[in-house]
Parts: sequence; structure tokens; C-alpha cells
Amino acid sequence: MGLSSLDTSKAFFEHSIIPFNEANLSIASSAVLYGLSVYTVFPVCLSKDKQLVAFRLPEHFKRLLESARIIGMDDFEKNWHYTKFVKAIKELVAANNIKEDVFVRATVHVNEQVPGTKSRGLKNTLSIFI
Repeated sequence: MGLSSLDTSKAFFEHSIIPFNEANLSIASSAVLYGLSVYTVFPVCLSKDKQLVAFRLPEHFKRLLESARIIGMDDFEKNWHYTKFVKAIKELVAANNIKEDVFVRATVHVNEQVPGTKSRGLKNTLSIFI
């Protein structure tokens, strides 16, 4: 299932659900210029009892957190915890009215315009889309 077969017109960006086309980073951001981003991709599947279930979400969040920590994106861990992450995923799935198996991509970006590959102490942005 790709973007063309589903109405995935909403994305989570920074701290809220917004129209997908408005979830953008500057071409001069550290994420774009220096690749200072980490991501995880996981399926959200329809269970036998018609509930949407994210596959191994605690493990995916832990890997995202540890990846951000490894490259020095310390702002993410300060501002995000598992419960907040789950809430964002649930809100995004509901906003997009998902009723079938999908893949979700969550990315942490260094969203500042600074020269070089410095990552510590810089603002991070979380984006999530289906």
C-alpha cells in the first residue's frame, strides 16, 4: 500500500497533525544539508478483531531514541517519551482514517540552519507519516 492507494493526507510534524503537504523542512536545514536525521519504519496492521496494532512499537521507539542519542541528537530524548510517541501515532492513524494495513515512518530531524555537522544542543523535529 502506497500513498496513492490510501488517503494519507495528514502528517504529524513537530507537535501536531497538519496537512501532509505542509510538513516541510528548509533546504538549508542540517537534516537536508548534512543528513542529520534518524528514522524507523513499522507496520500498523488490522488484527483479527479489526483493531489496528502497531508491530513492536516499544522496540521501534527505543531504536529511534538510541539512534538519535548515538549521533548526538540529545533534544529528542529530552522532549519525547514513549507515551507521547504512542499518542502521536494514534492521532495520526485516526486523522488519516486508516482501515487497512499500512507502514508508518517516524523520523527525527535536526531542524536548524547551522554550518557543519554539529548535532548536540540543536532543535529536533519529529515527523511521522503513513
